[in-house]
Amino acid sequence: MMTSRNRINAAINFHELDRVPFDFFDEAGYLFSGGKYDPSLRLGLDYKEQVEARVKFHRSFNTDLIFDVPVLIPSKIPCQVRLSHNGKEIHSPSRLFSSVSGMAWNSMPPKLFGDGLLEKASEGKVVKNVEWANGVVSQEEIDLATGTTDVLKKAFDNLEQLRNNLDCARGEMSHADFSYVDMIRMEVGSDVMLSGTVIDPFSVIGWYIGIEELMISMYDNERDLLSICDALTEVVVDSCAGMLERGFDMLRLGAATACLLSPELFDKFCAPFQKRIAEAVDRSGGIVCLHMCGKVRNLLGAIAKTGVPAMETITPPPLGDTTLAEARRIVGDKMCLKGNLSPLGKLLNGTPDEALREAGECLVAGNLSGGHIFSVADNLAKGTPKENIEAIAEFLQKS
Repeated sequence: MMTSRNRINAAINFHELDRVPFDFFDEAGYLFSGGKYDPSLRLGLDYKEQVEARVKFHRSFNTDLIFDVPVLIPSKIPCQVRLSHNGKEIHSPSRLFSSVSGMAWNSMPPKLFGDGLLEKASEGKVVKNVEWANGVVSQEEIDLATGTTDVLKKAFDNLEQLRNNLDCARGEMSHADFSYVDMIRMEVGSDVMLSGTVIDPFSVIGWYIGIEELMISMYDNERDLLSICDALTEVVVDSCAGMLERGFDMLRLGAATACLLSPELFDKFCAPFQKRIAEAVDRSGGIVCLHMCGKVRNLLGAIAKTGVPAMETITPPPLGDTTLAEARRIVGDKMCLKGNLSPLGKLLNGTPDEALREAGECLVAGNLSGGHIFSVADNLAKGTPKENIEAIAEFLQKS
């Protein structure tokens, strides 16, 4: 019988499998309330408890991947973070770093609300104000119920300001906290893969200057935009090397902003840099899984040419625009596909039998020619019944 690590490697390389590898795109661990998945409960856990929750989820459902173990990476320039809830300032632990993405869960410290500041951690919104030592300020609002964010103040107004302050975007891996990665490894050993996250250069730039300014820059300032993408590619490569060294196996390359592009613009501003990152990670013995959670059908041909070995989430309609079978026909055997059970379909709103039928359809489509890791098309939704997850997991273990 294959180990989880061997199973995922076989799927990536289109080799024979004993069963289809799977995960549930879980970011929080075994956190259920009344039999329903509730990722907001993670806000009340310290690092040790987060490890326990992740390991329990893996062992309960026999998943092949412990998904998106969060890493907090400070910028090269020190920054101070202040948090407030409904206008009331919250005392922030000193070890809190800026997040260069909308991943609110990853940028929140454990037990932030453990002192009775909120009766329920899932209620309300938190404003995160980041002040770098060089005077740069950004601000985002985090919805605690969903983990989504809204940028209230961009760090930079335009590309030129970012170019003059690139050290804000240069991570210092030596200062990152990998303690819970070590703890997970001690619990599960080397047979289970751990997945971490990095953000592709194009999407990082969009976070710093805003999507509208990024789109304008493609036409008005193409040369500088490509130059900054090139510089940030080396930052991402260095971050990947540090994460692989500390125990990660698969690195999710977040590139959701690229979903907004045409194939021609993707080829110019994303593909060359994603290719360099994937090649560097491969040389270091890791795997890149490209994360694009929007409408990607028109980009699949271009993505397949980058050499990135795997891609998620292949989001089905209505949130996305392609089925797994369509995606497979387009990319052929050039790329392993990870997905694409809808998190908002029968998995969330159906009975165990209904969820299982939908999962079965996805499984058949994904394995028409191999190269498939079964998963949910983006995060498990809050309120997902545990019994639906259990039914699918039991079926997949016998597939």
